[in-house]
Amino acid sequence: MCAGEIFGINIGSLQGKTKHIKSSQIRTVTEDLPVDMLKQHGKVTFEVDIMYVHKFLFMITISRGTHFGTTELIKNEKAANTSIIQVIESYHRWGLKLNI
Repeated sequence: MCAGEIFGINIGSLQGKTKHIKSSQIRTVTEDLPVDMLKQHGKVTFEVDIMYVHKFLFMITISRGTHFGTTELIKNEKAANTSIIQVIESYHRWGLKLNI
């Protein structure tokens, strides 16, 4: 048997030899919703939940009719309302109105 199969990769020999390659930035593009969808789901109701993932706080939303979901990282628990405002603005950009 090979030592690599028995003991695994020698991580100590790899440390300091690998280069960190910066990943490309992810760009989001918003497109107009189809007119049929706007007529059918002009007003939507969405549900909000807050969850922790590895000590990071996220706000998760999903709309009832369209099943459109969003995830927002909440950087500051005391300023969590800015995340909900961003979600509301994204719904308005797509031409959807919210039931309040």
